[in-house]
Amino acid sequence: MRRLILAACVITSLLSSNTLKSQDQNFALTSPDGQLELEIEVSDNVIFSLNRGSAILLEEVVISMDCGDIILGVNDKVIDHERESIDEIVKPVLAQKNKEVINKYNNLNIVFEGNYSIDFRLFDEGMAYRFVSAIDRDIEVEQEKMDITFPKGTSSYFPQEESTYSHYERTYLEKDVKDIKEGEFASLPCLFALPSGHKVLYTDADLFDYPNAFIKGTGSETMKVMFPKSVLESKPDPNNSDRSEIITKEADYIAKTILFLAQEATYITGQIISVCGGRSLHS
Repeated sequence: MRRLILAACVITSLLSSNTLKSQDQNFALTSPDGQLELEIEVSDNVIFSLNRGSAILLEEVVISMDCGDIILGVNDKVIDHERESIDEIVKPVLAQKNKEVINKYNNLNIVFEGNYSIDFRLFDEGMAYRFVSAIDRDIEVEQEKMDITFPKGTSSYFPQEESTYSHYERTYLEKDVKDIKEGEFASLPCLFALPSGHKVLYTDADLFDYPNAFIKGTGSETMKVMFPKSVLESKPDPNNSDRSEIITKEADYIAKTILFLAQEATYITGQIISVCGGRSLHS
């Protein structure tokens, strides 16, 4: 699974790579056109921010993945990192809107002592990240954390839900982020309008054996992701024959797998944040 966050528009390509040993806990990554800048801090937590010039797009994002006996992204040591630039044309087997997709980005892979790494990708139109596990055993993902703090004054188009069992056909409510209360949550995609005039679209993609993300309020400028538990047993709903089921048994975890990729976001879950109306995601 993989989490993707895009700020502005697309994804794309491959040129060069180099690996450097480093104990440095602070990293910076720029987009190919130099307009987007990602700053990453590894301390007790993994925290990043995203800027476009002087405009703050994501003020602070805290990420981790709770796997029970190990929490990826918390109290761990960086042992290596590798940078790579990609520039290629992807030709989908089944073309939809485009027969060719430009895939161009700069990538930073940060390797941790706990036998996993985090990939950060920065495109001209946005950014993405994912956890990559090299842990050779079954892993139960109990919860994934992605706390996004937006600049003050950010508003949203919020497809508010009543349940995580949804057909994703909601009305988009205009709400200031700080007015979204605890207990209020939305399905994706969710659009945010920043005071700088930029727009950030948050969604997910490329999910496989991993639940869709939802985003919930806190009564502040910070939004948090949430995930439903893995379904173990279900039965057809006798009162609704249109693909509806009744969940009869849930697991204690949200996902279980042996080797996985991780919000936002291809994966940890495949989350995407697109700024300025951008779209397109390739893993």
